[in-house]
Amino acid sequence: MSNTIEYPYQTGRGWIDTTKSGVNYTFLKDCYYGSGGFQDGRYLIPYPIENSYKFNIRKAKREITNHFQGIINAQVDPIFREPVGRIFEKDDPRVELFVSDVDHKDTDLDFFMKKVGLQVKILGSAFVVVDNITEPPKTKLEEINERKIPYLCLLEPSQIVKWEINENGRLVYFSYSSNTASSGGLKSQGVNNNVTFTWTESEIKIEGSSDESKNGTFTNELGYIPVVRVTDTETEDFIPFP
Repeated sequence: MSNTIEYPYQTGRGWIDTTKSGVNYTFLKDCYYGSGGFQDGRYLIPYPIENSYKFNIRKAKREITNHFQGIINAQVDPIFREPVGRIFEKDDPRVELFVSDVDHKDTDLDFFMKKVGLQVKILGSAFVVVDNITEPPKTKLEEINERKIPYLCLLEPSQIVKWEINENGRLVYFSYSSNTASSGGLKSQGVNNNVTFTWTESEIKIEGSSDESKNGTFTNELGYIPVVRVTDTETEDFIPFP
């Protein structure tokens, strides 16, 4: 068995050591979903006098009760137990279309926000990007029928590449890597994995797409970076420690 330290608990000195070596977000997600080392037994630690034969038997017979998931769900589920009541001021089908499918993956706004809440509890923070398609619709009918309206992308802290906040606390630079497996809006545009998006107040830069027509620098007509940072702590850290 390798002595290489892969997970914080393997230091043998407690969880406090994680503040020195960064955050293992994969491990935190495994804690909630029971995946990774919980599923294949990699997170088990042999006793000092336990030989490999006995350790492998214990690993094969392992039983795990996921208390972590139950605790997280108990904090998030009650908030979304009842559907959110909304009153639209204008009879605009685009608003209702957006609320019913906020990410091009048929996810309604309530369920999307529940995903945000779960991620905040598990990873400590979540980032929601309000993006739009690169090719504007020619008619309102096309805008509705082909859903050429803004969409939401949920980002994990590990996806954030670089950020910058000015002296007034305004986000002026935001760069992140995106994976189409978790970004339906990007998938619908033909953007592939390992794509880097960089936002400033004046432009949007896309790099790494296998579709060269998607790469390039585009004007940010909003004049600001449409990113919502969600946390449940009072820390001023842009990416708080979970």
